[in-house]
Amino acid sequence: MEITLSQTNRGKPALIVDDFLYRLKTTTKATRIWQCSAKKDCTAKITTGSDSLDILHGYTIHSHERDVKKTQTHTLRQACKRRAAEDTCERPRKILVSEARRDGTSIQRVDDRNMGNIRRAMWFERRKVLPKVPTNRKEALIALEGIQPRDGEEEEEEEEEEEEEEEEEEEEEEEEGGGGGGGGDEVEDKSCNGNAIRKHVRLEIGLIET
Repeated sequence: MEITLSQTNRGKPALIVDDFLYRLKTTTKATRIWQCSAKKDCTAKITTGSDSLDILHGYTIHSHERDVKKTQTHTLRQACKRRAAEDTCERPRKILVSEARRDGTSIQRVDDRNMGNIRRAMWFERRKVLPKVPTNRKEALIALEGIQPRDGEEEEEEEEEEEEEEEEEEEEEEEEGGGGGGGGDEVEDKSCNGNAIRKHVRLEIGLIET
């Protein structure tokens, strides 16, 4: 008897026993009772230990035939969901093909409807682990501020900012152009003008709001 621990489409515990899918119905201190999930009128049940998959007893006479294709599709769906959450950069189609080969399931046996359901399930699973997509400028800026720089990136950004500040100071000195007289006050005014220019540029490219 082949027993595999799985999940339902809603993430609840499930068992696959000889190509029949059972969902968890009742849990006690010592046992767990699983009921066949194929049809509501099927009375097949099994009982396992609370912390093991050892079958203690059960009634395994089903009122329907086993559906191997449905069970394989369910197993493939759960594997793809798990992989999609772990590897968020991989394309869903590639994950689906890879997991099908690993599980021994032929893609040709999965119909278009189930294929679409598996892809949607992968996207829903990824949305649980990926950050929310910004819907406006404010949310985008908050999201960018929350991104941690990689090793060395922060130092490089600081160096670039220092170089830009030095270039701006040199340009301001060149603009003064040996005007002479009243140097102290004029330099302070030019510095203020430089800050105003930088603020204007940031406004133009939309980095800050008015």
